[in-house]
Amino acid sequence: MSHKAKSASTDVPESFYLNTYHTRDLLPPMWEIVYQEAIRGNHILFDDADVDPDTIVMQDASFQGDGLTKIEDVLVQMLASSDLTQIRAMIAGLSQVERQALFLIYKNLIQATSSMLKAQLH
Repeated sequence: MSHKAKSASTDVPESFYLNTYHTRDLLPPMWEIVYQEAIRGNHILFDDADVDPDTIVMQDASFQGDGLTKIEDVLVQMLASSDLTQIRAMIAGLSQVERQALFLIYKNLIQATSSMLKAQLH
């Protein structure tokens, strides 16, 4: 099943999603949705091939020089955006290795956010 179909616009009001997903105002509204879906294993920013652990083959070059700079630039643009379609287009513009490197960074950010939220509960 493709994640692309899940990101298509629907007739469901945005307020429904914003009320359904709430992380104590830690994240901007759209990113709350991305986070809540991610912890359920639904990575709506990425295509299936980019999140399949059997196909992720990292090359050290992805995290050095121009590869790292490009990933950092896209990450900053993603975080500044509130448009899911635009973010998916940014990711699609990367090479496969860059998309996979970005996915690994994204996974680490999801885990760090989860840890922060758990710490706030105690």
